[in-house]
Amino acid sequence: MKKLEKFPWSIDEGAVADFADGRLILAVKDDEWNDAQIERAGETFLVEVAETNGIVIFLMEGGPLDTCDFYFNINDCDEANTLLAQKNLDVQAVLIDKDDIIRIIKSASLSSEKTKEIIELLRKQKNYDFMPGEYEVNVEGLQSAYEPSELAKFAKTSFELR
Repeated sequence: MKKLEKFPWSIDEGAVADFADGRLILAVKDDEWNDAQIERAGETFLVEVAETNGIVIFLMEGGPLDTCDFYFNINDCDEANTLLAQKNLDVQAVLIDKDDIIRIIKSASLSSEKTKEIIELLRKQKNYDFMPGEYEVNVEGLQSAYEPSELAKFAKTSFELR
């Protein structure tokens, strides 16, 4: 994926995390990214990885973003086994406009130590026993109880995207 290319999947406005094509993708779609926001694209993005009660949340901020929360469920990931086998996780953040055009893109290949920390959180989630529908109810509860920035108190590790 490259800046000003069309994002390969159609997504709704908001924040979405997925593991595809061998990398973790954190995508934010907004109707409009103004010039002032695009100018801040050179700033580093901080991603904190939080976990509470089997729910893994990626919190990303920097550049034009206030804290965005990405709820990731390894049990819904089509490439879960590939993700859990990563040695140096590639992560890509993309900010997409209403026409699905990538306006800002940030990438990093994480160290083996950072990757191991994230994989451990995902393995913990994979082994967490949720009743049908319980995961979604728990996510809704967290979203109701906390603003995205308040979820940082559950952070277990972090990394930067440049």
